[in-house]
Amino acid sequence: MSQIFNVSINYAELMAKAKAAHSAFTRSKAGTPYVSITIFVNDSPDQYGNDVKVTLNSSKVKKLSEGTVYIGNGTTNSGSRKASHRPAEEQQKDDLPF
Repeated sequence: MSQIFNVSINYAELMAKAKAAHSAFTRSKAGTPYVSITIFVNDSPDQYGNDVKVTLNSSKVKKLSEGTVYIGNGTTNSGSRKASHRPAEEQQKDDLPF
């Protein structure tokens, strides 16, 4: 069974990491640029309704030093598209002085 993933990529973050020579960016022998990504599909959506996360896929050698870089998120065709926000009445009941 196929699935559809609707994701948004943070282009500014992607380009910043490309300029910083992140190990996920490579070139083929012909000079064509490629970016290696990892797509995670969670069992349940997060607080914003996203159940898909997109990260840069670091090389094995640099995985620890570069850490996890999230570049996007989204939903599957089975994921919720609505964020679960607190109602306005609940937000106003905060005990914070500001």
